[in-house]
Amino acid sequence: MLRIHKILFLGLAVLGAASAGPIQLQIGGGTNGVNGLTSNYITTNSGSTTGCSAGTCPAWTEQNYNTNLFLGATASGGSTTPDAYGAGNANSTGTYSQSSAATGTMTDTTNNITFAMINDGTGAGGSNNVWVAPTATTAGDSPLITIPVGVFGVESVWTMLNADLASAATSRDAWVVFNFSNSVSYTVKLSNTANSSNSVNGFLQDAVDCTPSTTNCTGAYNGATGSALNGTNGTGSVIPAGITIDTNQLYSFGYTNTSFGSTGGNVVLDDQGFVFSGAVLTESLANTLNNIQIEQVASMSTDPSATVGLSAVTVIASGASATPEPSTVALLVLGMGAILFNRNRRRAS
Repeated sequence: MLRIHKILFLGLAVLGAASAGPIQLQIGGGTNGVNGLTSNYITTNSGSTTGCSAGTCPAWTEQNYNTNLFLGATASGGSTTPDAYGAGNANSTGTYSQSSAATGTMTDTTNNITFAMINDGTGAGGSNNVWVAPTATTAGDSPLITIPVGVFGVESVWTMLNADLASAATSRDAWVVFNFSNSVSYTVKLSNTANSSNSVNGFLQDAVDCTPSTTNCTGAYNGATGSALNGTNGTGSVIPAGITIDTNQLYSFGYTNTSFGSTGGNVVLDDQGFVFSGAVLTESLANTLNNIQIEQVASMSTDPSATVGLSAVTVIASGASATPEPSTVALLVLGMGAILFNRNRRRAS
């Protein structure tokens, strides 16, 4: 009987620990989102009737980092390519390959936020690592992508978003919309118009800079040091009260050649932490975050080929709303069942 009580106590203790504090959830397919934002996860679960979700209309498509977002950047005479999720990035775990898909993670070590790499086969450009917005033929907004979340009590949302080229002629802003179960939405606009080593939080950073400048690339993004971007929310962005944004650089690779002719610079990956407070936090803690929608905006459309890329999404939720692991629930049920069985057997005897 003592052993049975221990089983029950252990189940209750673990169950309580699971609800003791905030939990981190990688959004995507597979157990605990291990496969990241796969096409099946997005198209199967989004149920979007507004705009375009991935896989419908001429919308966002899965593409390869090196081929698309990094624009063919290489080093050492073409023998070295960016290794975002592999050994070339101290903040990552995985076996990134341009030619085959694999699981992996990347961590914002400043905020201890982990992202799951997209593990979703290969396409024309290689392994699928990033969702890329469609290019615009004219100025204006492009179709949106809907990322299902379905988590109650969200405290903050972390995205990995970048535009491609650092150039005033190719700037792209992005709308990020948080849709809650009570039909309340909060919309943030990330400006892509300030790319320099002094860029402040709240801006959408470019993935590629160039030295010297070329026709397609005339600027620098957020520097090559790998340090966090510090400052207040950018005035070029539109950010509601109750949301602050923390932007950090997760990966940097120095290149010597690209497909557009630049002979030097860096490619990077950044994250953006949308941290809720005040009325927004009150709202989010009492409701489910149904989904996040992202839309590319052509703020400067001289070059309509500029695009925005989405790599991953992670959310932080209140521990009180956490769903216990199945093993924890099973342990609790086992202990309670054993006690009831033993009690009934003693009564029968």
